[in-house]
Amino acid sequence: MRCIGYKSSLCIEGAFDLAAGKLEHLQAGGASLWLYDAKAETFGLHTAWEAAPNDFHEPPPRAGALWQEMLRTRRPIVVEDVGPDSRLADGDWWAAQGTRTVVLIPMLLGDEPTGLFRVRTAEPRGYRMEEMDLAQ
Repeated sequence: MRCIGYKSSLCIEGAFDLAAGKLEHLQAGGASLWLYDAKAETFGLHTAWEAAPNDFHEPPPRAGALWQEMLRTRRPIVVEDVGPDSRLADGDWWAAQGTRTVVLIPMLLGDEPTGLFRVRTAEPRGYRMEEMDLAQ
């Protein structure tokens, strides 16, 4: 496991380290923490975690359909197979990189969205409710 830190004024490294331990339980190949800029409606990478050393550089999330769904439900979203899921705008890119399942977990401070955790696996898989509770 390796963590890659990025500059940010938000002090949440300890929380990400704790989450990284739980990611192994979720059989994740990697994960990333993205902070949301509401004015620009964009995401900036804060920290990334990889199960194995590689040069994987994932694209930033988009403030599109999945983000809107997370804001509405305030719950994690599982895209079990990235290729055919039309909610994921860059699903073909993810599939070409060997990713099959993506889990998006919203971060909220009160009612304000602050970012999201994105977890990915190489194998298609569903998650049980207990695993989603752990992820959240």
